[in-house]
Amino acid sequence: MFEALNFVCNHFWHDQAHPELANLGQQLNAAGFAADEVADALQWLRGLNLASSCEAAPSPGLAALATSGSALPATGLRAYTCREQHRLGVDSMGFIHRLECMGALPTRLRELVIDQAVAVGASGLTVAQLKLVVLLVYRSLGYTPDDLILDELQNHSRPPLCH
Repeated sequence: MFEALNFVCNHFWHDQAHPELANLGQQLNAAGFAADEVADALQWLRGLNLASSCEAAPSPGLAALATSGSALPATGLRAYTCREQHRLGVDSMGFIHRLECMGALPTRLRELVIDQAVAVGASGLTVAQLKLVVLLVYRSLGYTPDDLILDELQNHSRPPLCH
């Protein structure tokens, strides 16, 4: 499923161009993805669209999303349920915390990312898979992260160079 989601992210979601899910399914099938992988990806994207539509309209920045009607404190500590711990894994929970510390994942956005990551259904989500989930959540809300965060979310095949 993640290969199909990565294909969607790289080919169709640039510049906020969200394709219709029916058309997207046809395009994924034409690109050679298996029918069950396409169905899983479309089901996950439907869930993301539904969850995103429940959020506030796209805001000019993440700070507005963090304070817009959230019942949770913006600086609160997140305790993960057993199910979330199992699905996310230690590395992914650490990456979520890192994004929070960078100011890239306010409370409400963090909860949406966790919900969508858990909805994937796989246990031990890799950090690369979580990065894709975060990117798709950002784009579903119409938010483009700054260049530093975007670079952090890109899945680099080589380790970064030390300067």
